[in-house]
Amino acid sequence: LLNLAFNNDNNCVLIATADGCSAVHEAMRRHPQDSNVHHQGCLALGNLASNNNNQVLIASEGGITVVVAAMRQHPQDINVQYSGCGAFASLACNDNHRVSIATAGGISAVLGAMRQHPQDINVQHYGCQALATLAFNNDNSVSIATTGGISAVLGAMRQHPQDIN
Repeated sequence: LLNLAFNNDNNCVLIATADGCSAVHEAMRRHPQDSNVHHQGCLALGNLASNNNNQVLIASEGGITVVVAAMRQHPQDINVQYSGCGAFASLACNDNHRVSIATAGGISAVLGAMRQHPQDINVQHYGCQALATLAFNNDNSVSIATTGGISAVLGAMRQHPQDIN
């Protein structure tokens, strides 16, 4: 599903229609100790969330809490951390989901990933992308700033000056 959903809106719709989003959630819930399932699941949810209707579906089926749980369960796994940040960056394109992500602990999870893996360019890139999208909500912007988000973004910029993204 991960690759089928990548940059293909028609496939995203077909996957969602076939209950693919809920299948991803369920796999992640059934295998809490398997970091590869969580990595692939977060990537799939991020790709599926490129479709606006899927963003709503993923959130309504508990996808936000599943991503937070994955990031908390596997804090040392770089792949889970960057893919979780990427999923939040996609899901936070929806105004309502910005609030839901913050309420579920998503901002804390993103900042934790960035602090835990300062050397990893993917964690820093997707972490910054998630924070930028989440910050379109004023309450989130304040929360990000007061919980270390400014230093996390500046740290990423200083650690990876060659990365233009």
